[in-house]
Amino acid sequence: MYLEVDRFPIFPGCQNGGPFKDALKAEDCSKMALNSYIYKVLEYPTRPFSEGVEGIVQVKYTIEKNGIISNIKITKGLHPACNQAVIDALESMNERNIRWKPAIKNGKPVRLEERMLIRFSITSEKERRAKNGY
Repeated sequence: MYLEVDRFPIFPGCQNGGPFKDALKAEDCSKMALNSYIYKVLEYPTRPFSEGVEGIVQVKYTIEKNGIISNIKITKGLHPACNQAVIDALESMNERNIRWKPAIKNGKPVRLEERMLIRFSITSEKERRAKNGY
């Protein structure tokens, strides 16, 4: 695994910068697209929500040479159900056949470890539920 790469992994649809239409912005597009995807599929678990649990889950994962996500590990957890919800959201990319373009080093695909922070917010979840008619 590498710490420095020539090109970071690219989320599907961001190959040419996505909405930015600039290959230099593909990394920014990928981060925004991943955040959007995660918050779209992430389910705030019922028990932590009803108990008022909120905060941040820090997770690390690997984007493999074939574009799948592996080695998902919670590095700073919250409530066990929230931690599992984050793992489930990342694993869902593999289940839905969402494949990243892998990182490139010296012209070859390489594995790359990434990190992400996921916020669980009661206020945001109430707004999302109201918007969706819950």
